[in-house]
Amino acid sequence: MTTAARAKVDASWQQLMTMVNGISEERLTEQGAVGVWSVKDLLGHIAYWDAVAADNAAQLARGETVEDEDWQALNERSAAERAGWSLEQVRAELERSHARVLEALERYPEISEELWAGETWEHYDEHVIDLNAWLNGG
Repeated sequence: MTTAARAKVDASWQQLMTMVNGISEERLTEQGAVGVWSVKDLLGHIAYWDAVAADNAAQLARGETVEDEDWQALNERSAAERAGWSLEQVRAELERSHARVLEALERYPEISEELWAGETWEHYDEHVIDLNAWLNGG
C-alpha cells in the first residue's frame, strides 16, 4: 500500500464521516437518503463492503482468487440482514470494519490500489455525492 492510497482512504472517509455527523439523529433513520435506504442503512452497506475489502485483500495476499459475485444481490442480502439493527449496532460495525480496512492496508502493501479504490475511497465518494443530493433536496 502506498502512502497515497492511505491518504485517499483517510480523506474520503473523513469527508463521509463529517457529512454523516452533520445529519440529525432523527434523519439518520429516514428512508430515501440513497434510493430506499436510510443513512443508517447506507452505513451498514459501507461497513459490509469495508469488511469485504479487508477479506479480499487477505485472500489475494494468500495467492487466492477473489470471486466476482453479484454485487447487487450482496447489497440486497446485507441490507436485509441489517434491517433490524439499531443505529448503535450499525455504527459499531462500521468502526470495526473500517479499522479492518486500515489494518489490511498496512498488512498487505502488495495489494493493488485498484482493489482499494473501488471498495474504499471511490465507494465513500460515491455515497458522499448521494448524501449531498439527498440533503439538498435532489
